[in-house]
Amino acid sequence: MEAAQIKCSLPKAIICDADVLIDYLDSNKRIFPKISKQICVVYIPLPILSEVKQLVGVEAKKLGLIIFEPTLKQVTEASQRGGPLSFEDKICLIMARDERWACVTNDRNLRKKCREEGVDVMWGFDLMLLLNQKGELSKKEAQDTANKIRTNNPYIKVETLSEFTKKLK
Repeated sequence: MEAAQIKCSLPKAIICDADVLIDYLDSNKRIFPKISKQICVVYIPLPILSEVKQLVGVEAKKLGLIIFEPTLKQVTEASQRGGPLSFEDKICLIMARDERWACVTNDRNLRKKCREEGVDVMWGFDLMLLLNQKGELSKKEAQDTANKIRTNNPYIKVETLSEFTKKLK
């Protein structure tokens, strides 16, 4: 789901991969409670939580994140070898598919697999665009957060940041 399409329909719930979690935890933790209260439920698979050193279960609850344990069937499917996705990325994909949640990721391989499986997919910055469109996040706070994410995460391109800024109101 590209950012321009988001204003049409909000997801009923989202599942975030580790990279998006880390980006927001390191730049602006206040985004998560706003998403949880104003947009939709935010689920974190238990295997993802173990990847994110900045977050423990108790703090996750304070931020409005719901820790969700995959089923044995989902873990078994994710454990299958092959393909470009890590076990954790497969868990995100499988849980999003099974529960009909949107997957929030910046990982190109995970995004591609989500589209192949019919899973709605969002970029990490789309969370801030949703909040901004609803009037729950100022343009300045969104820009400041995005700049900090870009500083901390060298995989976020300058062009991505520029496109994001143009979409803010």
